[in-house]
Amino acid sequence: MYRVLIGSLFLLAASCWGDAEVAEKTLDTVHMEAGLALVAQGAADYRGSNHYRPYAVPLPYFLYRGRVLKADRDGVRGDFWSNHRMEFNLSVDGSLNGNSDDNRLRRGMPELESAIEFGPSLNIRLAGDTLQDGWSLRLPVRAVITVSGDGLNHIGNVFSPRIYWRKPEMIGSWRGSFSAGTMIADRSYHAYFYDVPLEYVTEDRPLFRSSGGYSGSFLRFSLYHHWQDWRFGVSFRYDYLAGANFMDSPLVQTEHYGSISIGLVRRLWNSGG
Repeated sequence: MYRVLIGSLFLLAASCWGDAEVAEKTLDTVHMEAGLALVAQGAADYRGSNHYRPYAVPLPYFLYRGRVLKADRDGVRGDFWSNHRMEFNLSVDGSLNGNSDDNRLRRGMPELESAIEFGPSLNIRLAGDTLQDGWSLRLPVRAVITVSGDGLNHIGNVFSPRIYWRKPEMIGSWRGSFSAGTMIADRSYHAYFYDVPLEYVTEDRPLFRSSGGYSGSFLRFSLYHHWQDWRFGVSFRYDYLAGANFMDSPLVQTEHYGSISIGLVRRLWNSGG
C-alpha cells in the first residue's frame, strides 16, 4: 500500500492538478490549493509484464504555484529560465510498478518498488503561441530513485525525448494533451526490472544480464476538466517495446504495455479565498 500511495501522488500531479486560470493569474504571485482526491489506475507490474492489476486509493491534494517552484498538472518542477521559444526547468515525475510480489515470473525475486524521477528538462516550442498551447519538443533527463520502507535507492537514469502537444480548450472547456516519444535507459535501470541474477535462476528462468540503451517508445493522451471546485483527469498510455535491449529477458512476456489513470479532485481551500 505504501508503494501505491507514492505512485498515485505522482499520477495526480501528471493527470489533474491545476488549471489554466491559475496559470495565468499567478505569474508574479503565489497560489495554493488543498483538498481531497481519488485516484484509480489499471497497469501492468512493469513494462513487458502481462500481469495487470486495477486499484483505487484516496489521497490528500495540494497545488502550489510560485515564481520558481510549482506543483500542478504538469508535475512538480522548478522553472529556472525561459523565453518565448525555450524553457529550462527541473522536472519531477513518478513511476508506479504495481504489486509484483504475486507475479509468477518474478516468484522468489525481490519485490519491485515505486520510484520517483527527477532531473533537468529543456523544452523547445515548435508551433503555437506558447509552450502551454501547441507543439513542443521536450528533452527530460532524469535520475530514478525507488522509495520504500528501507529508504531511497538510485536505480539508474533515463532520457525520454518526446514531441508534446497541448490544447487548453480542445473540446469545449476540456483541455487535451498528447505526447509521443522514446526512452533510453542505462544498464542499471534495465537491470532493476529485467536482470535475473544467479541466485534467482530456475529451470524456467535462465540467467540474464541487461544492457543499457533503447527502452521502447510510447504514446500518451490525456484529458483534463474542471468545474467550480472539482477537477477531473484521465490519461491513456501505450508503450511499444519491440527492439528494446531487455526483450530477451525471461521476465518479459509481451512487447506491448498499456495503462489508464483516472483522478478526481475536490478542492476544499484556495489562497484566493
